Amino acid sequence: MKEVKNITVLGAGAMGATIASIAVEAGYTVTVRDIDTKFLDKGRQLITEGWDKRVKRGEITAEAKNELMGRLSFAVDIKDSVKNADMVIEAVPEIMDLKKKSGKRGLRTGAG
Repeated sequence: MKEVKNITVLGAGAMGATIASIAVEAGYTVTVRDIDTKFLDKGRQLITEGWDKRVKRGEITAEAKNELMGRLSFAVDIKDSVKNADMVIEAVPEIMDLKKKSGKRGLRTGAG
């Protein structure tokens, strides 16, 4: 079995951002993918605000936060986001039309 080093999280909402944050902290390189940069910006904001709070509380250093950010990237293009992925985690909202639309763009979900 191939060792997992690179993870792609599909969806930059609260769940996707949390999954991405935890995965980066666990040592993985993570790409967060969403359908629009406005969603990616919000996901990035959620992640960085969480890490900023942890820096302020002394739980991690600013240097550690910067190292974590260095292993985190954001993408709109589905092909680019998964090209190096060893694992893909789907965190798309439970809206069937959205999941079906994403499936037509190359995203395969269990939604059929």
